[in-house]
Parts: sequence; structure tokens; C-alpha cells
Amino acid sequence: MTQAYRHALALTAIISIFISSKSVAEPADQPPIVVTATRTSQTVDASLAAVTVITREDIDRQQVKTLPELLRGIPGLDLTTQGGNGKLTSVFMRGTNSGHVLVLVDGTRIGAATNGGISWEFLPLAEIERIEIVRGPRSTLYGSDAIGGVIQIFTRQGAGPAQPRASVTAGSYHTWEAAAGVSGASGDTRYNLSASRFATGGFNARQPVVEFGTPLNEPDRDGYQNSALNFRLDRKLSGSTEVGLHGLRATGHVDFDSAGNNRDQFVQEVAGVRFGFQPISSWNSRFVLGHGLDDRRSSRTDGTATPTRFSTTKQTFSWQNDFSLSAQQLLTLGYDQLEDRVASTTAYTRDRRETRGLFGHYQARFGSHDLNVGYRNEDNDQFGEHHTGALGWGYALRDSLRVVASHGTAFRVPSFNDLYYPGFSNPNLRPEESRSSEIGLRGNRRPFFWAVHAYRTDVTNLIALDSSFIPQNINKARIEGAEIELGTALRDWRLAGSLGYTDPRNVDTDKLLPRRSRQSARLQADRRYGKHEYGLEILAQGPRFDDTANTTRLGGYGLLNARMRYQLERHWHLQARLENILDKTYQTVASYNTPGRSVYLTLSWQPQP
Repeated sequence: MTQAYRHALALTAIISIFISSKSVAEPADQPPIVVTATRTSQTVDASLAAVTVITREDIDRQQVKTLPELLRGIPGLDLTTQGGNGKLTSVFMRGTNSGHVLVLVDGTRIGAATNGGISWEFLPLAEIERIEIVRGPRSTLYGSDAIGGVIQIFTRQGAGPAQPRASVTAGSYHTWEAAAGVSGASGDTRYNLSASRFATGGFNARQPVVEFGTPLNEPDRDGYQNSALNFRLDRKLSGSTEVGLHGLRATGHVDFDSAGNNRDQFVQEVAGVRFGFQPISSWNSRFVLGHGLDDRRSSRTDGTATPTRFSTTKQTFSWQNDFSLSAQQLLTLGYDQLEDRVASTTAYTRDRRETRGLFGHYQARFGSHDLNVGYRNEDNDQFGEHHTGALGWGYALRDSLRVVASHGTAFRVPSFNDLYYPGFSNPNLRPEESRSSEIGLRGNRRPFFWAVHAYRTDVTNLIALDSSFIPQNINKARIEGAEIELGTALRDWRLAGSLGYTDPRNVDTDKLLPRRSRQSARLQADRRYGKHEYGLEILAQGPRFDDTANTTRLGGYGLLNARMRYQLERHWHLQARLENILDKTYQTVASYNTPGRSVYLTLSWQPQP
């Protein structure tokens, strides 16, 4: 056991003891329901995984404009952005690579099979109802990519009487947004239809730099536009039989600074159909068909460069069966199928890949003990079979105090760029593999909640570029860390904070993995006073290195943000958000600029039922 891991465990124990002595004897509020951790419904308290749930209420309260802004500061997540809204964004979960996070939208996989990334920057926040973030390996349930964890995004959906809504935002960098929609339920039918448009003139995305031997200096504004449409329809046919349809489409363009093409036209599309029924009282069955599209067409605004296109289509099918063996035992058996198709102006040796997976997951409670056991066999038509497993255990020390421990294996197959990009690929690459262990202690006794987790992940066959920029399975990584979350709601006050520490190292070189900060902290305070609501947020990140050799160091930073909301009358609200109040200059990727001090005003309308 390394020194960093011992420190993380010691910190976990000390703070756990301190916080548990502060709990008060009041009944706990009903915790939120999550489905991503086990692919079945359970409360956050019942989950054996480290889970964060972000609701639409949280999104509205924080008044952020984009998904990357919302995720910044969440325990276990570290983000980098190359030049502001709409620019390339990477999310690192628990120190793993950005391609080690599996992302679902309403149960459907998204992402680009070419570079293996997620277009976080193009997912419209106005169309999102809820986000579930599960930290720790989940390949047993979902297959490839889920080494660091899973993030599932749920789009807007309806319930109750018809609820129209509309809002308009304007602010710094010539930014504006308009959004409108209606959602509700009529009899056994629930529905939502909404649309939004976001646009910003932006700022100069990049400082003068030499890129691939060519001097680059474009002191212009790099704008971004995104138009989105979302629908969802769910209907209960009879008894336990239900069918659902959903679709999200976002289109637009983004400008950036590059020696080659400098504008992307993009399409992000997710659609699916669900059908669930109950053959007998102890057996629930569900079929899900999904479609995902990630399409980028790059060109130069002055027409001097050759346009390029990189497009991925994902077709998914899932059949899941949940068997209630008893009141305290649940067995899940399922089958997943995924087909990736690539269309590009770049000539790939292969443009299609298919994967089939069989999985089983057993959940049980025996008195004060909880047990989760999972196994998956996944067959990739290029890499053959891959086996993963997971084991989780929880023990209730008392009603409001619980210890959890888990161990799991995961993997990720190389991207099409890794394998087939002309001149810079390696068709002999093997899948990346990982083993992760975690221990945690958490409590929830009104009005306090808290959680402490320590973890370790070992990754083998880690893909990295050699001196000729050819990907190789040359690295091993060891990642150790701890997360602390605290929160309370006292009368008109809501307080929440988190601390994170991670040590992501290349075992062979003892260098830190690039673009990941070792320390992070977040503090939020909100207060309601009559028709007014006020909020303050502090975000802090430690320094990071921009390169694998650890020679380019980017300094740490702290940001101070504030927000206000005022109820003009029953259906109308006026909101204001001030970001980076101290006008801090910082970078998360070398040479790329970040926003300075800025302000945004929002007028919203939503009649009360």
C-alpha cells in the first residue's frame, strides 16, 4: 500500500469519526431514486456505489448555462475546456482518462467512436431534467468504457397538469439564450415538448502559439450557437405494460483557433423506444432500442483548408429482466447489443464494429448487510470475449450510518482513431483493463448528510502516444484518492461542500497523468429570504501538468460566483448570476483562455398548477 493511499484512508477515518459525532437525531428525508448504479430503481442511501444526483431544481438554482459548468466541482470529476462555451471539453472521473467515462442519455449510449470522446459541450442544458453520476467501475453492467464510472442524463419529461414554461437570458460575451416548452400528463400519458437556442459571441479561445511547427495567432472572437429540440412520450397501456418514445436533437456551429480548420458544424442526436411489461408478478421485462449520432463537419471560414467530417452512429438494443426472488432479493439478467458505424472523409481500414454482452446482477439484503454481485461476458467482433465482475457489500452500523466496500473490474476497447487513423494508429492495440477497490462511510440524519470514500484503481495496457505519436499499450497507471461530501438544510439556508484528492500516476515513469488536478474543493451556500434567493459558490482546483513528461505546469485557481433570484409575481422570476467575480486568469489546457468576470440575467415564466 503506497503512502498516498494510506493518507487517503487515514483522512477518511478521521473525518468520518468527526462528522458522525455531529449528527442530530431527526428523521431523514426521503432520498432520491437512482437507476444507473444497478440498472434497477433504488434510493441513493440503498446504493452501494458513490452516487451524485443533480435535479432540475438544482440546475435552476445554480443558473449555469452549459452542462460542463454544471459538472464542474462535482466530487470525483475534473474538467478541462479549450476556450469557453462550445469548445472541446474533457471530463476525467476519479483520475481516469476522459475516454473512461460511459455516458447515457435516457438509457442510450452516446459518443464518438472515432476519438472515443463525448461532446459534452453540445448537450443542451435547457433540455435536461436530471443527471445521475455513478463513480467507480460499471463495465459489469454496461460493458466497455465504464472504468471511471457512468453518467446518465435524463431529458425533460412530464407529470401532473400541463405546465408551460419559457425563459430568456442575456449576458457577457454577447451571450443569449431562449427556451420554451410544455410538459404534463393526461390520463395514462405523460409528455414533454421543448426547444431552446443558445448563442454566444465568445472571446479569443487561444493565445499565440506554435502548432505543429506553424505559428498561430488569431486574436478574434470564437463564437458558438446551439439549437435544440426535445420530445418525450410515455404511455401506460394496461396494468404494468408501458411504452415510451424520446428524442433529442442539437445542431449548430462552433468557432475555434487552429492552424487548419477553425469551424465545426455539429449534430448531436439521441432517440429511443422503450417497452416494458410484467409476465408474472415476480418478473419485470423491458426492451430498449436506441439511436445515437455524433457528427462533426470541420472547415475553415475563409475556405483555405480542406473540409473534413467525422461521424459516428450508434445503434443499441437491450433486453433486461428483473426477477424478485423474495422481498429482499433481486436477480437481473440481460442482453446488450451495440453497433458502431463511422462515416468520415478520413479513410479508416474498418468503419463498423459490433459488440454483444450477457450480464447478471444479484442484489440481496440480509439483516443489516447488503450484497451486490455482478458478472458480464462481452463479445467484441474484433477483440473477442471479455469478462468482468463486481462485488459490493454494505453494513448499517445504525439507521443513519453505513459502511460500504466494493471491488470491480472494467475495460475499454481502443477507438477507431487509435486503431485505424492513417499514419498515426496501431491496429495491434489491446483493450485497456482495470481493477478498482473502494471503501466508504456515509450518514444521513436530518438535517445533515455526509459521505467519505477512498479508492484505488490500477489500469493496465493504458494507451498512450510514443515519441512518433503512435498509440501503444506501454503504460500502467495507479490512481488513489478520497472524496468528502457534506451538506445541510437549516430553515432558509442550504449549505453543501466537497473536498477531493486524487493521485493519478503513470507507474512506469512516476509522472502524474496530464491535465488532472490532485486537489479540488467546492462550497455552496444558498439562502431564501421572502421573495429573494441568494447564493454563493467557491470553486478551487490545485495545479496540474499539461503534458505526460510533467514539464508544462498550469497553476491552481479559485473562482468566486454569486447568484440571485427574485419573484416578480407568482409566475415570473428574475435571476442574475455573476461568474468569476474576482476576474481570475487561469488555464485548464495550456494556451487556451477561460472566461473572465461576467454577468448573466434571466427572465423566466412558469405558471403554477
